[in-house]
Amino acid sequence: MTPTPLERILIIHDYSGLGGGAELVVQQLRDALRGRGIDARLLTSTADSPIAGSEPDRTYAGGTGRLRSLREIVNPSAVLSLRRVLRDFDPQGVYLGMFLTQASPAILPCLSDRAVIWAPNEFRPVCPRGTRLLPNGTRCDQPVGRACLASGCFRPWGLAPRLAQLSLLRRWLNVVDRTLAPSRVFAELLERHGISVAGVLRHPVPVGSGKRRRHATPIVAFAGRLVPEKGAHIAIRAFAKIVADFPAARLWMAGDGPERSRLEALGERMGVAENVDYFGHLPRPELERRLSGAWVQCVPSIWHEPFGLVTIEAQARGTPVIASAVGAQPELIVPGRTGYLVAPGDPAALASVITDLFADPEAADRVGDAARDAVVKNFDGDTCIDHLLNEFEDIQR
Repeated sequence: MTPTPLERILIIHDYSGLGGGAELVVQQLRDALRGRGIDARLLTSTADSPIAGSEPDRTYAGGTGRLRSLREIVNPSAVLSLRRVLRDFDPQGVYLGMFLTQASPAILPCLSDRAVIWAPNEFRPVCPRGTRLLPNGTRCDQPVGRACLASGCFRPWGLAPRLAQLSLLRRWLNVVDRTLAPSRVFAELLERHGISVAGVLRHPVPVGSGKRRRHATPIVAFAGRLVPEKGAHIAIRAFAKIVADFPAARLWMAGDGPERSRLEALGERMGVAENVDYFGHLPRPELERRLSGAWVQCVPSIWHEPFGLVTIEAQARGTPVIASAVGAQPELIVPGRTGYLVAPGDPAALASVITDLFADPEAADRVGDAARDAVVKNFDGDTCIDHLLNEFEDIQR
């Protein structure tokens, strides 16, 4: 059977702003599909505020208040909005991004007669907390259920709605034709927890033109939400060791979040507050412009990220990355050639590599150039979009 040419694709994602990597991925996906002449539309919640250029095509009610735990089980607004979009837009294919934090699994039965690809890039399908981290910061390898109570992650009344949500997800997951993970390690994790994965779908990353221009002052960059699992506190502790050898060095922190005041206090205690610049959340063009001058970028995550978009974006700028050897990072970095891997939660190891690169900026440039070449080869936008469209067409056969 010859597949019908794809003309209309609906993208469903819980958020429309550009505060996280997952949101950036779906925005870039919509733009790329439209560039192929496909009418791609984005359906998101009203839980966050879009910035200019990221506005969704349709919305459903969302929020972060008291009703959120119930909405995560069944969101009537998401179901009604989706039904209207399916009736009016009539998409041939549906791309599911994040839908467990606002839309709820209740949208799945509405998609039973469509070609559906689910591209999960967060841990909510296998972890009620969404991080696979225990309260003490160590990795959790237990199945969802009693371990969530025994470890202190949840109390019974907090866990119950999350378990109900995951039960509905398993019940209706047969609606999804293919689940595609952004990395092999995440695919293996999903498989271990009973979610069948058909393959890996890389996230496309735009690669700018021109050569990186290092700032005159040695700069370490960090980009990401200021939350404990991202390891910004590790970056500050490492930076305190770096300043001992490079007093003029600076740490650029791009991003915002609930940990900012604690991080500022930590910088004061470590004696490096005057060397740390907090940029807050930056629009994408401004972020790229500023961070292009960094000598190195650190990704000191302590959680096992499903992908690691920040790493690829830095490599696309030609910036050498020093990342924690957790999650998908070892799939993105060839140690010593396209970046460096260090043990998670080890400021001394992170500081040692950065200090060596500050002392030999030409070597850093060589690694950055090799990393950029690898991104061009492995994360080319056209190749990634071709892969997605081929998957949709294969479902239709």
